[in-house]
Amino acid sequence: MRRKSSALAAVAAAIMIVLAGCGSSGSASKTAGGGSPHAGSAVVRAADVTGSSSGYRFQATMSVTGASTALKATMSGMILSASHRGALALRERVQGHSVNVSERYSGKTYWVSATGIPGAAALTSKPWLKYNLGSTLNQLGVGGLPSGGSNPTQFLAYLKAAGADTQKLGTQTVRGVATTHYAVAVNLNSYVRLVPSADRTAARKAIQRLISTLGSSTLHMQIWVDHHNLARRLYLSFPECVAQQHLHLGMTIDLFDFATKATVTLPTEAQSYDITSLVDRELATEKLGCSAS
Repeated sequence: MRRKSSALAAVAAAIMIVLAGCGSSGSASKTAGGGSPHAGSAVVRAADVTGSSSGYRFQATMSVTGASTALKATMSGMILSASHRGALALRERVQGHSVNVSERYSGKTYWVSATGIPGAAALTSKPWLKYNLGSTLNQLGVGGLPSGGSNPTQFLAYLKAAGADTQKLGTQTVRGVATTHYAVAVNLNSYVRLVPSADRTAARKAIQRLISTLGSSTLHMQIWVDHHNLARRLYLSFPECVAQQHLHLGMTIDLFDFATKATVTLPTEAQSYDITSLVDRELATEKLGCSAS
């Protein structure tokens, strides 16, 4: 029983790291004025066009650092927006140990390869751990956010609230494609007004929880947009606090191979062990944010 409890704690901790890196947001390097409504409109258009794409592939690099945390990771995968499915491979190095994780998702249901989670063999012999991300996010009080688990391109949703202080920084070639580079300061309170009215109350509560966690109502990002109004690169760098740990995350995400014809095969029930209730119970005492010292 003790071994199983330890394994469950390891799984829950892994999910918290994913949420710390991808399921919530913070503020990157601030920009110094000189924005324009035209630049803001270009970014909003790019967020809409990219989000409406049937699918694309991505590669990302990420680092999460803190007093007791040192994680470096690379991610690659595909997002099939039209079918709300995705697949990714995560290779990370945590405190000197290498971990390789495969992940699949459909809507808010996620499958994580058990072989990538230390101690998972104590939970099940099945190859996949399954959990409901919506339940997990509600448990953490951020169910109203545009979170997509470890899908790094979920940050595109926030860019739809880009405003007149968006700056055009210049032009740059990304993976052989000419792009325009923008710096964006997103007012998180403005983002709430873009959410469908039926979901606005939950979104407002989640955003206020996020603002309280970050100590700021502004999310700073950078985006590189091609002449088809597609986002080709995103950059974020922000501090946040998760489970009483002060963390800093940096992430660069490249998007390519738009309109990919690839498919995502999901694990079967026979291959999956559902840990949703177990993880929710483990996370019941965890908080996004830190208590005042």
